[in-house]
Amino acid sequence: MGKKVEKVLKERVEKGGGAASSSAEEEAARSAEEYVCTGILETDFPELCALVGMKEIPAVTSRPRPPVTPTTEKSMLEERQSLSTPPPGSAPAGERFAYFLPRLQVELESEDPRTVREVQVKGWKVDERMVRVFSKSLPSLSSLQSFQ
Repeated sequence: MGKKVEKVLKERVEKGGGAASSSAEEEAARSAEEYVCTGILETDFPELCALVGMKEIPAVTSRPRPPVTPTTEKSMLEERQSLSTPPPGSAPAGERFAYFLPRLQVELESEDPRTVREVQVKGWKVDERMVRVFSKSLPSLSSLQSFQ
């Protein structure tokens, strides 16, 4: 008979915890819907992620814009040599695996952070919360051409 009482109490606690968490999710969704985007993805994205209740917020990194003029093979070779990489194993583990960390890679048209041309999601799958964040933040980007 003691086990039945424990089971009923456990179910009540689980139901009560579920109701509290769903109301917290609804409140977070409401506050995210009320957020007014500035058009600067580097500030809007982390703010909206925090309002939705994400614990780990992916970093927003800028990607260098590809050169407009075609380059010769010689200049490409010179660039590669100037950007010499350290030998494998010499970088700390955090730096070696930084490529695999979740991030939002952004390409700008100019130096202005409001001119986001391309957005790429790297290192994670987009879930329902992220769709809400993107549906709120992406429409404010007037020069967005590509989302991958």
